[in-house]
Amino acid sequence: MILQPKHFEKFICIGAACKYNCCQGWRIRIDVETYAKYRNLIDFAQEWQDKINLDNKSIKLKESNQECSFLGQDKLCEIYKKLGPDNMPEICKQFPRYYRIFGDKWTQSLDLACIPAIKLLLTSVAPIEFVYSDKEEKPNVYWIRLKWEDSKVKKFHNQLNEICIKMIQDRTYSLEERLLWVANFLEYVDQNEENTFDLMDEVVVDDSEDFIAGKTNLKMAIYSEIVDDMLKVCGQKNKDIIFKDYEEKLKYFKMEILENKDHKPKKLFYNLIKNSKTFVNYKKNKSYNHIIENYIAYKMFVQDFPVGAAMTTDELRMLLFKLDIINLNILVLSFYNKSLDIEEVIVEAIYFFERIVMGAKISTIMYPSWNRWFKNNSLFATIKFMTN
Repeated sequence: MILQPKHFEKFICIGAACKYNCCQGWRIRIDVETYAKYRNLIDFAQEWQDKINLDNKSIKLKESNQECSFLGQDKLCEIYKKLGPDNMPEICKQFPRYYRIFGDKWTQSLDLACIPAIKLLLTSVAPIEFVYSDKEEKPNVYWIRLKWEDSKVKKFHNQLNEICIKMIQDRTYSLEERLLWVANFLEYVDQNEENTFDLMDEVVVDDSEDFIAGKTNLKMAIYSEIVDDMLKVCGQKNKDIIFKDYEEKLKYFKMEILENKDHKPKKLFYNLIKNSKTFVNYKKNKSYNHIIENYIAYKMFVQDFPVGAAMTTDELRMLLFKLDIINLNILVLSFYNKSLDIEEVIVEAIYFFERIVMGAKISTIMYPSWNRWFKNNSLFATIKFMTN
């Protein structure tokens, strides 16, 4: 049996209508079977050979904009049009679908480096659901078998994953309270040798510290480090129009906010929030929290959270770090274009994170300010710091 998001089967590529086409910027490898088909084509030597790298069996990208060589001016695939969908490279037929094995659990999911996938899975007001596929046979595709670090809770991975998702989807509490709830539960898991774990009955909220006062300079320092690293990544792929678009927004944010020496960081930060109606609406309008909630629940599902690291709380810290980068993206996008719809801003913020940041494998080790915070503060303090 294969576990999947409820709407997994509903995904349809929108082709030329997609704002950020996936047929660019990535090396598109050709599987052996498909490559053999192409070699047998009569016109392979004349038309196709110039578009395929014969050394590593991948499709060449256009020098001007890093698009796939088979992407036509109409933004549609020439292979699809000439040979049909069955003769496209396997990766092109499958993306954004991907398939993983966690121990005894088989899952199929959609990569969130795709705006239609984000909209399909995350924008529904209803909590995201995970169901078993009604198809008896497993797809004949490449399955990724994930390995975890040795952990005492590894054998409870299904149970822990279900409990954490239930906690994050309990709308009786605010999103911040739910994250605190998960943190409290995971600290309990790390500290106890149990044969089974149950859903905790209450949320434990620690209000013993002032999490806002004096923290604005640190928030700005963290954001500066993140922006600088993302600009480096974009600079390495400055011919890719997706990276160029994101780079333009980051440079504008850096110039107007992070490098503005006319104001103190705290005053500048609050002026920024005040002058961005979209960001203010996002922070105040709780009706959009369902997108972030669905994102958290979905990432928990696809990563088999929280069993990836030796300590389950380490997995939560990494998730919090990702959420903070998405919050930064929301701030950058809403400041760059103040007229954007809130939902569109959140969707694009998630997309740019998944497409560029996750694609570049940027991690907390690159940000000294975040590392210092993690070392010196509790999970409760981190959640308060991140959500304010």
